[in-house]
Amino acid sequence: MESLKKIVVFVFGLVMVLGVTPAFADSSPSGTNGVTVGVSPSVSIVVSNNADFGSLAANNILSDAQPINIASTSNVPIVVNVKAADWTSIGGNMPLSALLWGTTPMTTNNAVAIANMTAPTPTTTSAQDVNLKMKVPFGSLPGAYNTTVTWTASDAS
Repeated sequence: MESLKKIVVFVFGLVMVLGVTPAFADSSPSGTNGVTVGVSPSVSIVVSNNADFGSLAANNILSDAQPINIASTSNVPIVVNVKAADWTSIGGNMPLSALLWGTTPMTTNNAVAIANMTAPTPTTTSAQDVNLKMKVPFGSLPGAYNTTVTWTASDAS
């Protein structure tokens, strides 16, 4: 009997040292927890397409439109402004205002190109074309003229 007690104590001690405990199963193994997330306002756009008018005559006639696609990747309504740098050319004299967005002459200052662009949803897109046109004035010198147009988005809400 004494050796049986010793064996039981030894087995019980071994179980405690090894950390073996019985597992009990629940009839409905599930659990719940809460999830909270905050979404910050985000303002961003993607600009696609370049305008290449080729060679135009200095005839003060409006060119065909070159569509520039502005896609909002924002999560708030936005305002899109546009401006351009002065023309780079060697010995050129064409004014920047010969480049038009829609019917408005381009300037080096920000101007509103898209007043209120809606934000896309997870299942829709929000994009708009802005047409760039050229109206080369009489007396513009021949040559290659280049500029960079900058589109800037800001929160409209």
